[in-house]
Amino acid sequence: MPGGESYADVAKRAADWFEGLTGPTIAVSHGGFSRILRGLYYGLGWQQMSGLDEPYGTVFKFYADQIIRIGPPPSGKLR
Repeated sequence: MPGGESYADVAKRAADWFEGLTGPTIAVSHGGFSRILRGLYYGLGWQQMSGLDEPYGTVFKFYADQIIRIGPPPSGKLR
């Protein structure tokens, strides 16, 4: 979209937000932001980040040096 954020803009916003956290945090975002944030956390390049999935209804717990994936339910349906 003309005038919209570039991938680099979103990555900078994600990194700034993450670095500003001072304690346990719960955040809700769309899949694209989650993919970029997970990629930054692992130190991935743009190509590798773009290959990460964007699962619906999934929670990611960032803890120590790992990301723990929680959900969605096995049926794929949220209740």
